[in-house]
Amino acid sequence: MTTSNFKVVTGVMEHHQNTYILHRVNVTCKLEVCLTDDISKRKELFQFERTGTIAPMMAISEKYVIVNDLDSKQLISYDFVTKSTVIIYPYIALLGVHFVSDSQFLAVGEDKLIKYRIEEAMIIPVWICENINSGYGICTDSHGVIYVVTRNNEQLIHVISPAGI
Repeated sequence: MTTSNFKVVTGVMEHHQNTYILHRVNVTCKLEVCLTDDISKRKELFQFERTGTIAPMMAISEKYVIVNDLDSKQLISYDFVTKSTVIIYPYIALLGVHFVSDSQFLAVGEDKLIKYRIEEAMIIPVWICENINSGYGICTDSHGVIYVVTRNNEQLIHVISPAGI
């Protein structure tokens, strides 16, 4: 492994043969990709300015990588097919994001868990689950059960069915 110029790494995800690195240098967040076995040859997918202290999160599917920009309350979506970046404006500020097996994604924020689908650079809510107090991180298991961890001192994990119940 080689030395890097990362100041703060906020996320690293491996998908197929690639590694995606979300990091911050001063006020700029960058999403870069490299081959899993060679981190020295990175390619920047996009960057955005940050002033806040809460780390952005990313999620990856077969077609997209999305990152939540908490300062502007936007999602930044990179399309692997068209190699284009699109800014998406959800109606609430999203803290955590996670793609599910059906290529739709889950997002949590403002005490809600929302399942979205992406269509033509827009996000369409599939369902909304209320009362997810202080939800932050999201993951799923092999059966599609959704787990949402809180960001406060309650040490609480919400367990939700794949249908949002």
